[in-house]
Amino acid sequence: MNRSLLDPFQSLELPEQIEEYLDHGNARCVAYNPFGTLLAAGCQDGKVVVWDCATRGVAREYEGHSKQVTCLRWSKSGKHIISGGLDQCAVRYNVEKGAKDATVSLDAAVVSISVHHIQPHVCVASFAVGSPSRIDFTTKSVRAVPTVLLDAEAKQTKGAAQNSLLSAIALCDHAGDVIYVGQTRGTIAIVDANSLRFLDVIKVSGSPRILSLVLNSSGSHLAAICYDRVIRLYEVASFSGRAARRKSFTANEVISKATGRHQAPKAGSALLGSDAMLKLVREFQNAVERNQWRSVAFTADSEHLAAAAHSKTEHIIYIWNRDFGNLTRILEGPKQGVVDMDWHPARNMLASVSADGQIFLWVRVYRENWSAFAPDFEQLEENQEYVEREDEFDVNARAEAAPGDAPAGEEEEEDVDILTLDPDLMQDEDPDSLRHLPVHILPHDPPEASDPDKDAEGKAAAPAAEAVNEELEPSKSRPSSGGPTAGRAGRSKREQSSRTLDEPEALPSKRTRQ
Repeated sequence: MNRSLLDPFQSLELPEQIEEYLDHGNARCVAYNPFGTLLAAGCQDGKVVVWDCATRGVAREYEGHSKQVTCLRWSKSGKHIISGGLDQCAVRYNVEKGAKDATVSLDAAVVSISVHHIQPHVCVASFAVGSPSRIDFTTKSVRAVPTVLLDAEAKQTKGAAQNSLLSAIALCDHAGDVIYVGQTRGTIAIVDANSLRFLDVIKVSGSPRILSLVLNSSGSHLAAICYDRVIRLYEVASFSGRAARRKSFTANEVISKATGRHQAPKAGSALLGSDAMLKLVREFQNAVERNQWRSVAFTADSEHLAAAAHSKTEHIIYIWNRDFGNLTRILEGPKQGVVDMDWHPARNMLASVSADGQIFLWVRVYRENWSAFAPDFEQLEENQEYVEREDEFDVNARAEAAPGDAPAGEEEEEDVDILTLDPDLMQDEDPDSLRHLPVHILPHDPPEASDPDKDAEGKAAAPAAEAVNEELEPSKSRPSSGGPTAGRAGRSKREQSSRTLDEPEALPSKRTRQ
């Protein structure tokens, strides 16, 4: 919907309360499609449920995992869903056909999935233990994404030989050129998506473990949840050319270059210095309660950042202003912890998953504001007595216009087209994208097929039956030329009515009189 059709005074308000509960299975993770028309949820029994956001009903249900679904993501076109689970498998579903496309077996349980925006058949899976993997569903190939250590333990691990024992979280960028890898030892590595070589390595202050990485809708900011209870916001620096033009390094080259410097920085780029690809902008935390964070999401306009507290008994979501860093709103739900959440890509609506598997839809409270449509409209808190003028509501005839003048107000009238889509709003969208699920109309049962032999016998028997009827009832089949029947048939209606009146009524029988 065009932003101009929304209320300009309320379209940017943040959610305030829970509008509806979605309960179908035990949900563990949720994700909106890129258009906000469908909501996918991964359940504990291994099913993936797709909800229709307009009707709030279940539209599809897929069975692809034998154990709990831990993560899922949509492709950019909205035609595919890729999920990962505890059964050590990654499954791709075709939403348009309503069936499972492909399944790839992995070496560990999947905890995070990131889908390539340009190539929907490529994704990056992260595991509880071990380095992430780049998966291609077309060729069923799996390639390990490299990780690197920069601290004192890097010498003991002998380069990248022991990196497979470390856990890392990987995320694809929107352009599909680089992969962000958040590692255990407080580093964020930027890896080329094609060659899988390092472009830059960012050190986080204090070297905390990176728990999660999230990009905003435009790909300009990266949020990282760290184990030290701080959410760090990085700005993705714009660099000339694509990632292939930048100088890349292997894991051993990164270690030798970082350890060979006399004064290695405690925070920032370990390879490029001031020309880092990620620059720290702001840090968000709850300094009073020191909450650990479970999930983070950007709003639709990327002006605010929402984070869910990691708690088993409290459903609390904090929302900060991205530019100023001040806490804007706190959402408090039922006494159940937050498992996962996702923000609507087009509206200020939030979907959160509780610990018992319910999905909460947070929306803003709508308040009628008629002054948004009429600036001179005044809202009254209570009824007021008003005495109108004598001629206030009289119908006044239009003033006669001069012969050559145009009628008053005719030049200001302009036809408003509400059906044609603005090409500027649709230029970045794929024309083959899937916004809504296709409707399949089931045909009625076809009529029973008739036997041609029986039809021929029936047609042959029809003339014989007509001949028998003519013999039994000749008067009904054809009129006679004479006789009493012909005389009665030739009487007029007046003669028939007069005879009926002259005939005596039938006397009742003896049995009837008794």
